[in-house]
Amino acid sequence: MSTVALCQSPTPESSSPSKRDQADALIQKALQRFAAEDFKGNVQLLKEAATIDPTNPRVWWKLCEAYQLTDEMNLAIDACKHNIEINPDGLSHNSLGLVYLAQKDYARAAQEFEKAIADSARPPIIYQNLLFALFGSKQYEKATSFAQRFIKVSAGDPPNMKLGYEMLGIAHDKTGKKNEAREAFAKAGFVSCQIGSNDKGDLSVDCHN
Repeated sequence: MSTVALCQSPTPESSSPSKRDQADALIQKALQRFAAEDFKGNVQLLKEAATIDPTNPRVWWKLCEAYQLTDEMNLAIDACKHNIEINPDGLSHNSLGLVYLAQKDYARAAQEFEKAIADSARPPIIYQNLLFALFGSKQYEKATSFAQRFIKVSAGDPPNMKLGYEMLGIAHDKTGKKNEAREAFAKAGFVSCQIGSNDKGDLSVDCHN
């Protein structure tokens, strides 16, 4: 291979911003549109970034989020899947799981969250997402197992451990293990807990003394 070009002065092309730099600049502008709650403008800038640098995982991760804010859920799913093709880590699967969770497609959400927690670098909060999906799809035996794992990985994190015991108690209660449920609720500091929904219709944990 000729090395002559290495000795030449930089051409105008070589001094121009790379595609990745151009895309990153558009992502920064998109973040400003996001902060201003101009969600359509946010999407448009991210789409431009994706056209310039289609292998940039950050673009597709942001588009996955952005399309949800414009209520274009099918496009959000497509963007998430594209992101997984480029960067198949736990956070990418978590992002797709969150779209399915928002659609109340709990079975598919659970599948993605299970893939997410298989990544050793995943944050414990993904277990919470998985447990909501398992409760939504009525997979209570699985929820028991993953609630126990949530508690284990949350050692040293009292708020997450507390939530883990709340969810473990609910799972035990749903499978008819009343004594185990009471023990788990007691460790969380409650008499009982159940799965409810918040003002947006999303699943939540409601506990009582």
